[in-house]
Amino acid sequence: MESKLQPLCKYFLRDEVVIHNHESSAWVIIHGRVIDITPLFVADARKTSLQKKTLQWLLAFAGQDVSSFFHNNELSPIERTNRNGERVPVFVPCLERNPATQRYWYRDPGLVIGRITFHPCPVKIINTLTFHETEMIICYEDTIGDVREKYLRYNDNAYQYEWRKDLLVGSEAGMLRMDKTLTENGYQVNLRSPIPVIWIFYILPPGTIDTTDDTHSCSGTHHPVNGHQSEESQNDTPPPSEKQCRLAVRRQVLSVQSIALKVLLRSTSAVVQCDIPVRGARRTHSHSTEDKSTKSVSASNKRCRTAGKQHAAC
Repeated sequence: MESKLQPLCKYFLRDEVVIHNHESSAWVIIHGRVIDITPLFVADARKTSLQKKTLQWLLAFAGQDVSSFFHNNELSPIERTNRNGERVPVFVPCLERNPATQRYWYRDPGLVIGRITFHPCPVKIINTLTFHETEMIICYEDTIGDVREKYLRYNDNAYQYEWRKDLLVGSEAGMLRMDKTLTENGYQVNLRSPIPVIWIFYILPPGTIDTTDDTHSCSGTHHPVNGHQSEESQNDTPPPSEKQCRLAVRRQVLSVQSIALKVLLRSTSAVVQCDIPVRGARRTHSHSTEDKSTKSVSASNKRCRTAGKQHAAC
């Protein structure tokens, strides 16, 4: 059946759809399917004023979910009977068609661009070069390659990093598969699991030298300049040994472990700071209770002494 929903491969967050709410870019959601209705707002002088009003009505719902005007899990609009006995859609803009294909906009497969994600997933990306942490919300169905594309908003050199799930640099076991999702890469993604953490390590491009050490970087090669001197220098400079490479990798691992320790200490200090006011409040409450009890005892003793003096006087 044409109106039945079909599985799609592109997924979006609702926050990504809500920003498309104007004539130049208008999206709507129908039972999880994202439809681009921008072609309907192309200027056409032949449209009547009534049609323009229906388009304005449709534009008012751009960026929103209009599933309530359609039958469950179908792309058939809910209809009503007008005063002439005709069956018409409850949502009047459903009468509009795509000018390019002359098909109803909600039944035109050319306007469908994707689906809403099954579950929005938070993820934390830690850059071991800049010590910067970035928290993002991604789709459950996104691959690591899709996450890297979205991370380009924060780092233009996202393709120059090695994406890993652990700190063992150089090991094939911890490298993330770019064509797999978080769950397919071994992460637990649910409401009770911790936020998945992705570690990214910067890889020197070919032809650059690691200035942090006297030896050349193990991840890149040095291209000498033209001339006889360059050949001599190339022959004089020995290639980095296996021990030097292991030392460089060990140095990077130690720096990453220091980052993890700082993150742990920061979270621990936050918990301690949250706990200190509570304990202080308890101490204040206990001190105030002791002060009240001391004042009550002193007041009772004073009354007893006053009563004893009056009795002695009598």
